[in-house]
Amino acid sequence: MKLELTNGYRLHFDEFSRILSYLKEQKGRKVIPRKEIIESIGMSIRQYESLSSIMVALGLIKPATFVLTELGEAISTYDLFFENEDSLWLMHYIASCNPKWVIWYRLVNQIFPNHKIIDMLVCMPYFQDLADHYSERSLERKIPKETQAVLYIYAETHFLKLNFLSKVKTGVYKTEIPNKVSALSFLYMILHYLEINNDPSTAIGINTITEGENGPGKVLNLDKSMVSIMFEKLDATRLVNLETFGDLYQLRISQGLTKEKVLNTIYT
Repeated sequence: MKLELTNGYRLHFDEFSRILSYLKEQKGRKVIPRKEIIESIGMSIRQYESLSSIMVALGLIKPATFVLTELGEAISTYDLFFENEDSLWLMHYIASCNPKWVIWYRLVNQIFPNHKIIDMLVCMPYFQDLADHYSERSLERKIPKETQAVLYIYAETHFLKLNFLSKVKTGVYKTEIPNKVSALSFLYMILHYLEINNDPSTAIGINTITEGENGPGKVLNLDKSMVSIMFEKLDATRLVNLETFGDLYQLRISQGLTKEKVLNTIYT
C-alpha cells in the first residue's frame, strides 16, 4: 500500500499536458531521467515527484523509467488537453482498481457508493485498519491531506466531467450519479482487468466483471443489468462476441484484440 500517492498535491491537468508533450518527443527511449524532465519543463523536484506519482497511478507513464505507456502515448497524441471523456474514464478505472493506492481505492470503491455527503468524519472510519501498518502520527497527518487531494481531483479538475462529486463547501462534497461510460472504454477496462490479473482467458463472464475484485463493473458500481446492456453494445462493435446459451452469459474476445487496438478505435 502507498498511503501518499499525491503527497497532498492539488493537481492541475495542464501540468500533465506539459509532461506528456515532452515525453512524447522522446519516443523510442527506454529511460528518461527524472532530472532531464525537470530541467526541460521547468518544474521543481517536489512538484514533479507528486505529478509523476499520480501519472503512474493513472496509467500514463511507467514507474522509474518515466516513459509513456500505451495509454499515455494515445492521450498525448489525440487528447493532450483531456477533452475526451473516454480518457478520463480509462484513467479513473486504472487508478481505482489498484488497492495499492489505498486512499484513492477506498474512496472510489467503498466511500463514494455508500455516502451522499462526504467529509473527513465520514472517511476516517474506512482507514482505521491502517493503524496496523502506519504510525498514529503518520495517519493523522497524511490521511486527511491525501483524502482531500483525491476529492479535489474528482470535484475540481477535469475529473469533474465524470460527475462523481460536486463540492458543497470547503471540505464537504456530495456524490452524484456518474455519467455513463462508453462501450469501448469499458472494453479497454476488461482487457486491463485480465492483464493485471494475469488471466489469459479469451472469454469473461458477467459475474466476474460485476463481482470479481477490481472487476470493471464492480469498480464502476454497475449492476448486471447495466453490464448486460454494455455487452450488447460491445457485441455490435464486432471486436468481441456475446455468448448466451444456458446459464452462460459472457464476452468472447476476438483473437488478436489488444488494448492498443481498442485505443486506436477510441481515438481515431
